[in-house]
Amino acid sequence: MKKHLIFAAVAASLMAIATCGPNRDKEVAQIQALEDSIFHSSNMMLDTTMGNQLVDLYTQFADNHPDDPATPGYLFNAADISCNLCHYTQSCDLLNRIINNYDTVSNLGDCYFALAQAYEGNSDYEKAKETYKLFIDLFPDHPLAADTRTMLEGNLIGLSPEEMLNRILEQGDNQAI
Repeated sequence: MKKHLIFAAVAASLMAIATCGPNRDKEVAQIQALEDSIFHSSNMMLDTTMGNQLVDLYTQFADNHPDDPATPGYLFNAADISCNLCHYTQSCDLLNRIINNYDTVSNLGDCYFALAQAYEGNSDYEKAKETYKLFIDLFPDHPLAADTRTMLEGNLIGLSPEEMLNRILEQGDNQAI
């Protein structure tokens, strides 16, 4: 009798853990539904509330399933949306999480580049420069490496697009002399 009670208690505990634990398929379905709602909308602007909800779903999934193959991609998407919503600190945190925990992902170079951009968006130009330099050192053949090198050599970090254009034109004029 005691054996059956112990078995029943263990079985009930396992069932409680299984039903209360994260449900991957349900979480993925929620993410996909919100992605569909956002990305198939005719509205060209990202809705802030929906964007924040999607970031929350991505990070919740990553917290619940750190070893899932989808986690680094979800974190990258969360960082991208955060950056587009001007939540640069959150974007930096998410990108650093990928770099520190998922260093074998195929888009690691993109993560470093996006991290430098997020630092720049956050007006942390020194960290942006350091990260751009690290990006070039680690990924010299990346499609953005040559442009990044030019940007660093021209001291263009932190400038508005108009200021960048003027600086480039000035440098071109000075080289022509």
